[in-house]
Amino acid sequence: MRPTRLLDLQDHNILRIVAGETSHGEYATLSHCWGSKIIVQLTEASADQFASNIPWDLFSKTFQDAILIARGLNIPYLWIDSLCIIQDNPGDWERESASMARIYAQAAVNIACCASSDGEGGCFQSRLEPNDYVEIKDTENENGTIKIGPFLGFGEAVARSPLLSRGWVVQERLLSRRKLYYAKNQLYWHCSQTYMSECQNQFADL
Repeated sequence: MRPTRLLDLQDHNILRIVAGETSHGEYATLSHCWGSKIIVQLTEASADQFASNIPWDLFSKTFQDAILIARGLNIPYLWIDSLCIIQDNPGDWERESASMARIYAQAAVNIACCASSDGEGGCFQSRLEPNDYVEIKDTENENGTIKIGPFLGFGEAVARSPLLSRGWVVQERLLSRRKLYYAKNQLYWHCSQTYMSECQNQFADL
């Protein structure tokens, strides 16, 4: 059974909310922190407009990044709570919240925006240089050097991130078959068979 609503990403000029039952193809979900910033939301008043077109500028940085990620993975639809549940309709909230297990379990992947405490931070972070590092000569570049710093593991980068401070995200992590964690320092992958990060094949502190 498909989600009731999905954000259709297939037309690069138009982003709109469509009925899940009429959609075909995989969808991704987004785990994010709402924070104190106002984010775009589906309401009774905005439903007709959002079914036609949602201007790009209305999306937060996090939503924009998630759209780019899903499109990069050739996933045609995206489920975001604030856009796929009518926020000022208690009945719709009750029905949709009861379907969360199915929504996350059937998604192709869950995109987790870990390092941002609100929608302005986005998934793609400016990676900070390590405070402690050693500099060695790059043998392939005569004038170049390579900086080697301490590895920030999953426990530090993800488990203690702003996103995972939310109680609601527990079900999103447990129910999703595949997770892409966009952390401050690097990208992490977790599925039922393996867990990986950019700088090591597997990490032990899951």
